[in-house]
Amino acid sequence: MREIKVRRNDGTGTEWPVNLIGAEGMPIRAHVAISALGATGASPYALRVREMAAANAPEAAASAMDQSYLRALFEHAPEAIVVLDRASRILAANPRFLTLFGYARTEVLGADIDALIVPESLRAEALGLNRTALTGMDAEHQTLRRRKDGSVLPVSILAAPIVHDGQNVAFYSIYRDLGPLQDIVARLEQTQARLDVVVSQAPIALFILDEHATFNFCAGKALETAGLAATQLLGHCAYDLFKVYPDILTAVGQALRGERAATVTAFRGLTYEIQYSPVLDVSGRSIGVFGLVRDVTETQLARQQLEFMAHHDLLTRLPNRSLFGDRLQEALLRAKRRGTRVALLFFDLDGFKQVNDTLGHATGDRLLQWVARQARSAVRDMDTVARLGGDEFAVLVEDIDTPVGAAAVAQRLLESLDQPYVDGERPIPTSASIGISLYPTDGLDPDGLLKAADLAMYRAKSCGRNRYEFFASDLGTTAATIFTKTAWMRQALEHDGFVLHYQPTVRLQDGGVTGVEALIRLRQPDGQLMPPLEFIALAEETGLIVPIGRWVAHEACRQWQAWRAAGLPDLRMAINLSAREFHDATCVRAIGEALQAHGMPGDQFMVEITESMMFPDPARARTLLEELRGLHIAVAIDDFGTGYSSLAHLRDVPADFIKIDQSFVAGIPADEKTCGIVRTIMAMARGLNLQVIAEGVETDAQQQYLRELECDEVQGFLLGHPLPAAEFAPWLDRRPERR
Repeated sequence: MREIKVRRNDGTGTEWPVNLIGAEGMPIRAHVAISALGATGASPYALRVREMAAANAPEAAASAMDQSYLRALFEHAPEAIVVLDRASRILAANPRFLTLFGYARTEVLGADIDALIVPESLRAEALGLNRTALTGMDAEHQTLRRRKDGSVLPVSILAAPIVHDGQNVAFYSIYRDLGPLQDIVARLEQTQARLDVVVSQAPIALFILDEHATFNFCAGKALETAGLAATQLLGHCAYDLFKVYPDILTAVGQALRGERAATVTAFRGLTYEIQYSPVLDVSGRSIGVFGLVRDVTETQLARQQLEFMAHHDLLTRLPNRSLFGDRLQEALLRAKRRGTRVALLFFDLDGFKQVNDTLGHATGDRLLQWVARQARSAVRDMDTVARLGGDEFAVLVEDIDTPVGAAAVAQRLLESLDQPYVDGERPIPTSASIGISLYPTDGLDPDGLLKAADLAMYRAKSCGRNRYEFFASDLGTTAATIFTKTAWMRQALEHDGFVLHYQPTVRLQDGGVTGVEALIRLRQPDGQLMPPLEFIALAEETGLIVPIGRWVAHEACRQWQAWRAAGLPDLRMAINLSAREFHDATCVRAIGEALQAHGMPGDQFMVEITESMMFPDPARARTLLEELRGLHIAVAIDDFGTGYSSLAHLRDVPADFIKIDQSFVAGIPADEKTCGIVRTIMAMARGLNLQVIAEGVETDAQQQYLRELECDEVQGFLLGHPLPAAEFAPWLDRRPERR
């Protein structure tokens, strides 16, 4: 049995009632008598225990139940509980105490609590806590205690006395482990620190308004970027501070009525997005506003940039095809309502592909930017200039009274572009071909007007370029012709539809045939041959000229070898190179492959180029010509005197022949000025050690004049027409040498 509470006894042989715990843990009410067995105070005593009869069985049962509840609470409490006597010795400890401090029950019962779990440095503090508890006052304290393994843990201690019959007979202590709570506090502090960093560094601000729209909290970097300090807002009413921002005031009013709201506001050169949420009490009534402010200046700029990129050409900053189509559609609707006219001008640059191919895309891009600026300066602010793609541009002109007004705009465009673009120190000649269509005459919708202007632009090109043309109904036929010729050229490449004719070149002094010039023809579906003037320009525009040129080189080499096998004398074979071929990176290699494939020596081959092909990049042209000379291929400058390069450049060109253009030959010997030009060319060629070939000789007088000037070779109908390969050999056999 275990004694729970003991009453002091001043006598011997006296009984007094006590509460005991039976063997099975049940409370027992008993009388205890202590009798001395000897006469002295050191004599042994006899203890007699007599169970008292239960005066009231129900009350006894209730007391037993209470004792059971108390025992269960003590044993299973989540806090550590220990009962101490007045000397701070442990009378009882619950399982949580043993677990928390790491002791067994036998190690703690009867032990001094301070020696067991109090660190040396805190003994005085612990003694004071115990004394406070023994005085009858509850005391709670946060401090440190030591486990059996020596580790220290933070605890909260509640100490209180145990009173019996009005006396403090003992006291108890309850220990709560504060470690988890401190971890939570530390995490909360870390979270708060992170939030402080976010609010201070992120482009946001937070604010709270009370029910009168007065600021009672505000913080965040967005305030700094706006040039605002918290002191400028706290205690001030939003309605007073932001009178000139009605969108903000409206949103605040909505939030105070319990509605969410948002605004995007420009403030001091920046853009802010503000979200307003109502602060509600338990009844759901709005008692204030919580606001989140974000600096969206960069986002807004990025959005504007994306919108700009979607509707503008990034190179020239002009409207693109999509935006131009929208503006054209809107202009047509306005014109329809007002009964006015709209003009659409469509143009591209003459020779832009050559600039791109010879000088590179970077130069081409700079040229396009210059064209955009020139075109923009040539029209009114209300007119739209757009880049539709490549070197294609369009101009939208509203409120045109007559076609004359559209023509005036086109003329200003031509004048603004009819001047060299200077790239560094290098001038690049520019011009444009412009097609014009009018609403409602030439079309009622954007697609119809664009198509009509496109057709008119092609007519301007075919009529000499650097000009404008209005759409006319017969241009539909012209467009069909262009499409048909393009299809024929493609089919001819695939099915041997091209044919070469050969025109002889004659040595003037003895009449001997020195060579032939290969001239291409296109066989039409009806068998008729189309001369090069009718399709070469289109082949250049479409890019088909490059594969066509490759075919010419191979066919010319093949035919030369066939004539040699047939016993004909070796004749110099000449072919013409277009600008696009000449500046193609694979040009020289392709010619070399053709020579090698057909076993033709390079010194029997000649290429003819025009003056204009060597410019605007003479250095690169010289490099290509040197590469041709490396294959022993002769070079002739064709149509000499008609280009814009001037004679001074000729000394730097690695050429072998000059071909005097037939426009000069046609004027001799009757026109003295023309004769002077021809004599000058001859003298210059002699000085540069170049041979001269005169083209277009059709009369004996022309031939005789050239002979007197000691021209080397001549070519023309007087000497021989271009002939098919099958007819050339018989012609050569029949021809007597002419002197």
